[in-house]
Amino acid sequence: PTPPPTPPIRLSLGGGVMFIRDRNKAYTFDTPELKDALKYTTSLFKDGLADVNADVTPGSNMQQFVSGATPMMIEGPTAAGQIEELGGPGFADKYATAVVPAKKSSTSFVGGCNWAVFKTSKNKQSAWKFIQWFAQPQTQVDWYKATADLPASGKAWKDKELAGNAKLQAFEEQLKHVHSMPVTFTWGEMGKTADTIYEKMNRGTVSVEDGLKELQQQADSIGTGM
Repeated sequence: PTPPPTPPIRLSLGGGVMFIRDRNKAYTFDTPELKDALKYTTSLFKDGLADVNADVTPGSNMQQFVSGATPMMIEGPTAAGQIEELGGPGFADKYATAVVPAKKSSTSFVGGCNWAVFKTSKNKQSAWKFIQWFAQPQTQVDWYKATADLPASGKAWKDKELAGNAKLQAFEEQLKHVHSMPVTFTWGEMGKTADTIYEKMNRGTVSVEDGLKELQQQADSIGTGM
């Protein structure tokens, strides 16, 4: 499931995603930071700088970026290879990468792949050894060369193939300003709910203030499942 897109912007404004309320974890959307973030993002649609009717089906944003219909987009590192394939020869010279815009910090979510050892596993030691091996800088470099998946290890980024690629430097810098998504059972459901309300705000059918009230009510109703 796609997580709500706006919390990283709120984090860049100095806010958070969750807090402890009455000793129970709860989603917190009714904050000044998120209100400021949404005032800014909704203004992009209101002022005509972003198309509220843009196609948002998976992969369409890359096609629109390559065609020039969309001047910029927020995407993960795997998008580079995809848009260069779509754009064809020479397209790599037509775009650049940059870190997420910041007010207090240039924050984005981190994630994509996870390693875990099951509690009931009969081979915990072997699984842990595999994770330790895979987390080694050189292994991550080799994995990048084989799959184009960027490494999480800072030492791996010293490899000449990564350090010498100008388009990857923004992603290396972004790794210094990342935040993990909340570990809750309902994050996917909350993301779908938030996306629906965000769209209402973007289209101007509900104000940011009323949208946030609705979002917080939905969040309290859904809960974290924890």
